Amino acid sequence: MRRVTYKDGYIYKSYSKQDLLDPIEIIENRINTINHFDWSIPGLLNTLITEEENSYIYRQKYCKQQKKQFYEEGDFNGLLETLTYFQQIGFVHGDLNKKNIFWTKDGFKVMDYEPSLFQFKNGRKQFMTTKPYFSNKELKKGEVSFLTDKIAFFYFILRINGGFSNRKLIELTRTFNHRSILGLSEKELNEVCYKSILNIAFKGLKILY
Repeated sequence: MRRVTYKDGYIYKSYSKQDLLDPIEIIENRINTINHFDWSIPGLLNTLITEEENSYIYRQKYCKQQKKQFYEEGDFNGLLETLTYFQQIGFVHGDLNKKNIFWTKDGFKVMDYEPSLFQFKNGRKQFMTTKPYFSNKELKKGEVSFLTDKIAFFYFILRINGGFSNRKLIELTRTFNHRSILGLSEKELNEVCYKSILNIAFKGLKILY
């Protein structure tokens, strides 16, 4: 990513084509999917990616972030609809963390639909996600699926409601032992829906508090 600018209520990002490392057909399919999102889905932010000679220009509507001290299960309804929609159309976000999901007066909004999940950044190839909220097994194979989004969604819920300490984060970054925290194996997690993951997370929060 070369630069980020703000203008007329939109965020603009410029991506050099040579820094996007997925195969060109995957990049083009992903961009086409993003450009044709159903913008009536409540958690989406209007986005358009256009092509220039050596780069892609990403434009996303700017939305002001707000904060709550604690989030109830019902606050996640729009986000659940959004993530279910992603799964229905085959779009893996890849980086569902508290920087890319934020609370607004209209509920949770999801941003940062990268044109390629593998990019050349800071002198090396990187997977555009946040440790350790992804399937390490998948990443070692060079694959990313909805399993990664489900793992990230679970930790997102815990992080924003104070149920995930920095100590746990450091431990998980070393071991990627998701089962010790989620109570589910990656295979089991892959088979459940986002609503079930929300219920599991809030059961854990009730035990904590």
